[in-house]
Amino acid sequence: MPNPQHPREPWNVRVARWRAAGKTPGHIAEDAYSIICQYGATADDLCLTLPEREALRRWTAECERRKHNTARAAELRAAERAIEPAAPQRKSLRNGMSPTAVREALGCTLTELNRWSTDGRLPADGEKLYLGVGPMGGNKWGRAWLPATVEAAKANLVVWRQQDTTRKIFRRRSLRVVP
Repeated sequence: MPNPQHPREPWNVRVARWRAAGKTPGHIAEDAYSIICQYGATADDLCLTLPEREALRRWTAECERRKHNTARAAELRAAERAIEPAAPQRKSLRNGMSPTAVREALGCTLTELNRWSTDGRLPADGEKLYLGVGPMGGNKWGRAWLPATVEAAKANLVVWRQQDTTRKIFRRRSLRVVP
């Protein structure tokens, strides 16, 4: 079969040049594999020797293994993407109350508000973009509460503070609650 890159040079002449240049059978096999894949030549067209044919057989098997592994890895990545939960969407509250406004409305400290928010008694209803926050005047997403949630929480303040006091006493005295 003629060489499409050099129509006057047959493939076997090219392989002979590789041999003359001192290429090993492994390197010749790699180059021959690319010629076989690209141009549809055969090992007979290239006039490969027995060691070169054996190296070509090993290189072909290695390439097929790599293709299989690449395809398998792509399948696994696709399966992982299908299993991964979607990132939670940020619930934006335009008319939400900031932590400072909630503290003023409830008459509580920042520590109490953080505790109630963390343990789920007064969870934030969403997030709000606060503009011009900090010394550099940057924007920041922060937690926010709906006014109705804050009004409903006012009825529970006394009970929550009693629970916190009891927990504090138990923690300081190393006592445990028995169910």
